[in-house]
Amino acid sequence: MQKQAEDGLRVIDETKLPGKFKIWMMQFGLYPRLAWPLQIYDIALSRVEIIEQKCSVHIRRWLGLPRVTNTSALYGRGGSLELPLTSIVEFTSREKSEQ
Repeated sequence: MQKQAEDGLRVIDETKLPGKFKIWMMQFGLYPRLAWPLQIYDIALSRVEIIEQKCSVHIRRWLGLPRVTNTSALYGRGGSLELPLTSIVEFTSREKSEQ
């Protein structure tokens, strides 16, 4: 699962698109592709958080943000950035609760 996420992030990173389009590809292409196995198999939350950390690193790089930018600024509402992003942990927990 983690390898699939890393491969997806690498493929998105290698595109020549601007950062905001890379984030769009991650949000609406990679996350749904990862959500299905995360719903079917019982994967530990710590593994999902590792995937989220890797996604956050790429988001910061694509947006040109400093490495010290807090994840709550990326995913939280009412933060300084107020981006319409969903974390993979939130994405999978929401999908599981709808079942």
